[in-house]
Amino acid sequence: TPEELRSAAKTFMTSVAAAPGGADQFARWNQKVCPSIMGVAEAQAAKIEARLREVATESGIKLAEAGCKPNLLISFTTDARAIVRQVVAKRPYTLRGMTGEERRALIEEELPVRWWYDLKPESKYGQAVTGGEHAALSMAFSMEKGQTGGMASSENSSGYIDDYSSSLIGTKARLSIGGATVLIDMTYAKGQSLDALSSYIAMVSLAPMRLPPKQPTVPSITNLFVAKDTTQPDLTAWDRAWLTALYSVPANRNASVQRAAMAGKMADRIAGR
Repeated sequence: TPEELRSAAKTFMTSVAAAPGGADQFARWNQKVCPSIMGVAEAQAAKIEARLREVATESGIKLAEAGCKPNLLISFTTDARAIVRQVVAKRPYTLRGMTGEERRALIEEELPVRWWYDLKPESKYGQAVTGGEHAALSMAFSMEKGQTGGMASSENSSGYIDDYSSSLIGTKARLSIGGATVLIDMTYAKGQSLDALSSYIAMVSLAPMRLPPKQPTVPSITNLFVAKDTTQPDLTAWDRAWLTALYSVPANRNASVQRAAMAGKMADRIAGR
């Protein structure tokens, strides 16, 4: 029934989607995504980027053209935990948007893929907050023992939003992904096809995802490494419905309003409406 589908959609979001941040909103890319793929051959990188662009286009996410300034780093390595520790030691503020449990998982667990996002509050029109310090987009790469790793971050800012409009429905601000880093640890990810891995990377790159995702009760690419007997080689109808719904609801709403709207949109798409 429609009610059951909406309930299943809410359960799916709780399982895989990162909890709303301090702004009490679901974050998303509100600027064009510019990926940089490292640590694999050119042909493999091209295939991953092609899949990323395909999923982004279907979900209504804009990607920048070639030659853009990267804000999404996708890096293949053989020791992702060591890279994360290096990043945290040099830039402890990097993980400021994560919960304690997510931070522990990122640093300590043996994860095939791990990620983090650099979130930034901005006005509902995309204007940066005022009164804060602005740091240019930076990337740090470590090249020890033939490994490739690094991080991507956005402009970080804090302060005030100049907006004198009023609304009983929307908020004055939205929460944007300013940068994201995805590390693939080949020690634990081996055995998966490049097609399946590319779909998984696209999923966690284009929307803030729980780390690690809980196993949802419906088919999902997020089961790729946690349920070998039900592994999905590609994004499922539920995955596609979630991404499309996230980018079709207004960004400047509180999380409860967004969640209800997204559940309805997901249920309609799954039902073929």
